[in-house]
Amino acid sequence: MTIRTTLIATTLVTAGLVSGAAHAELQARNLSGYYPTVIQAYYDTDLNVTWLVGSSFGITSNSVVSWNDANIFASMFSTTHIVNQDVYDNWRLPNIGQLDHLYFEDVGTTLRTLNYSGYDWYWSATEYNTDSMWAFHISYSYDESGSNLMVSGSNVEYSKLEYATTLLVSSGDVGVAVVPEANTWAMLLAGLGLVGAATRRRRG
Repeated sequence: MTIRTTLIATTLVTAGLVSGAAHAELQARNLSGYYPTVIQAYYDTDLNVTWLVGSSFGITSNSVVSWNDANIFASMFSTTHIVNQDVYDNWRLPNIGQLDHLYFEDVGTTLRTLNYSGYDWYWSATEYNTDSMWAFHISYSYDESGSNLMVSGSNVEYSKLEYATTLLVSSGDVGVAVVPEANTWAMLLAGLGLVGAATRRRRG
């Protein structure tokens, strides 16, 4: 009876971990295949879009551009997975609602995680009028005491000629699920080995 309970509990814990990972809002993806453990994108299960991690491709420093240049950059960006040969080239600017969701709702990452340029203005694809777009802005201020930093995000009308950080999204689930590090598998196998050893001792 004790043995069965132990095995069931272990199974439930393992299943719970897998289920939790499967239903996470942001799931890690690899796009190139060179280093399968490197996170190069995040699949957003709520929005059904994939967010590119710009820093993984060395595009952080040159991604603060005008709105027109941001669109050109998005249309030209492409990467190919060396194993399955899939080409990922359907990138675009996110709309303002997607930026809102990423900032206010998603867990496990931030706008800066995707592309930290040191400039907290982010372009969207949502037009405000013919000359300006909606941009997402993160602002920082201190409370009256001057000791507590307050961070807030908001949508702001922004001229297309100004400069902002470029984030890219692609529709659907893009890329390959990130392979766990070897030490993660080692820990899991070691845990299963201990459970097996305990089971054999109880049977003996």
